[in-house]
Amino acid sequence: MDLPFSLKLNFGYKSGEQEYELLFFQDEASLLEYTPVKVKEFSNLSFTFNSIDKQAKLYIPELDDYLIENQVKEENGDICYIPSDDNIIIYNRDQGKTVPLIPGYYTLYVKIGETIFYSRFEIILKDLGTPEWEKMKIEIEKMVGGLARTFIPKKTSRREITTSNYLMNDQLFQRILEFENNIPQAIVSLESLKKEAKYRIDKRYNWKPIGSKNLVDQKTISQLQIHPEKRGLLYTPSRIIKYDIIENQWIKFILSYFKNFSLLADRYLEKILQGIIEDEEKKREDKFTSAYSQSVQNYNTNSYNRKIETLKNNQQKIKHFYAYILEFLDTPVMKNISSRRPINVPKSLVMNPKYNTIYKMYLKSRNNRNTLNFSNRYQYYWKSTDVLYEIWCFIKIIRSLSLQGYTPISGWIFENDILSQELPFLHEDTTVVLSKNDIRINLVYNNSMEKEDFSNTLDIPVKTSSKRNKPDIRLDIILQDKYYIGSLIFEVKYKKLNNILYNDEGRQRQQLMAYKQNTMSSILAFPEILTRSLQAVSAVFALYPSNEGRKKTAPKYYEKEGIFFHLLNPSSDEKELSVKIQTSIEERISLFNQQSRN
Repeated sequence: MDLPFSLKLNFGYKSGEQEYELLFFQDEASLLEYTPVKVKEFSNLSFTFNSIDKQAKLYIPELDDYLIENQVKEENGDICYIPSDDNIIIYNRDQGKTVPLIPGYYTLYVKIGETIFYSRFEIILKDLGTPEWEKMKIEIEKMVGGLARTFIPKKTSRREITTSNYLMNDQLFQRILEFENNIPQAIVSLESLKKEAKYRIDKRYNWKPIGSKNLVDQKTISQLQIHPEKRGLLYTPSRIIKYDIIENQWIKFILSYFKNFSLLADRYLEKILQGIIEDEEKKREDKFTSAYSQSVQNYNTNSYNRKIETLKNNQQKIKHFYAYILEFLDTPVMKNISSRRPINVPKSLVMNPKYNTIYKMYLKSRNNRNTLNFSNRYQYYWKSTDVLYEIWCFIKIIRSLSLQGYTPISGWIFENDILSQELPFLHEDTTVVLSKNDIRINLVYNNSMEKEDFSNTLDIPVKTSSKRNKPDIRLDIILQDKYYIGSLIFEVKYKKLNNILYNDEGRQRQQLMAYKQNTMSSILAFPEILTRSLQAVSAVFALYPSNEGRKKTAPKYYEKEGIFFHLLNPSSDEKELSVKIQTSIEERISLFNQQSRN
């Protein structure tokens, strides 16, 4: 079928870019059977939308949050694109469009009048299979939540894993907070539906005396022939408004779900409140409480009052929404609507903003049943698999160290305020401190090393003479809280091993060599005669997710230089890396102990 418009995708890497014209369908069933074009993430991506019908509009809902040229915001808040000869850039680092698309399916639809045409394309992972990427994301959520709950620091506030604290980090509590945040927008949409809900006009027939205002149709005439005894009467129709249509059936079903969830949320918040009150009473009975400084006591009191006030506000909003739902379900619009769950999802549930707001809130609440409430920053970085891989590797190293007996004591999710309602984002320059006996490990994320003339300290023990000064992860080893004895560096490469070794004119290899050979320390706790040949960084580990290509392993001469390449993904065996980390740490400790005895 010839369409009055065309949409061409342009994608690829610089000289290898290609053009592909998308196929469109008028029904979504055909779309599900359609195998979409696949575009690798991080490849340049743009499109051209042309139409002979200037009323045509293109919608790509998944891209509404992206800043893209030629976006038009409609009165209802929807984002669309009008026909143009311009090449609209979605992702191209050289053009300043640096936010990559998350791997997955992207649905497009073109609307001309009341007619809608559908298509889609797929973003696929550059170096990881989709199962690997999904596993990695799930592992991050599980490991971060698990580590945070396992290693709660016991500092001056003497915090413990109490029932109320655990509940406030529980997944259901996070769902309740998300649900509560969406209530104001839901009420705005429901108020609009009271006045502008969709309906259909039905006819209801009755025998009425003949009069000038009676409507007559074919059914009226046929009934006169069937019932001659009804002389002086007409079987006449009356038009009635019928709200019992699929869109409103969905709203009633969703509100019934909201009603039940609100009851659950109210009971759960009450449980947390009672837990916090009981915890506070136990603290007041604790003989150590009076030994705290006045500032600590004030902090604990303010923290307690703030928690109670916040939770009561949460509970009050949920109660008000529950009452509002009961009132809304009793309105003329909802009263006579079927309570059964609709089977199909009509287009208007997605296209109409009033209905879509309620539907999206329902989907969020259902889909968030098994998701931790991470900082909003994570939601952006889930779309960037190279950063996702960095975070995953950082957590894997923490996990490896904890299995070797090291306990996280501070930094990132292990800070004193870990029982807050949000797991903090892993920012650059974050340091996680772990300890075992008299050994302290500082695990540093994305921190720039100081220049050669810097005087090192235990907090900043390493410097470099190279411009390549920002490793992804650095592990500093400190003994007895006063002796710095060396570091390990981990460079996380979201690339195939072959690309690390042989692409970029050797820049990747030069970077690894610089981390090993050009780093130094002015406080390395070894005799001067030994430090002349002993480097501050004892080993550099290059971590990569895939070894597809010509080379499955790196040449052995790298290991002689103290540079090790390790395949690390959810399907690989991480034991070898864990053993190598442990061995590298123990070798430095052994060397220190040996020279201390001499």
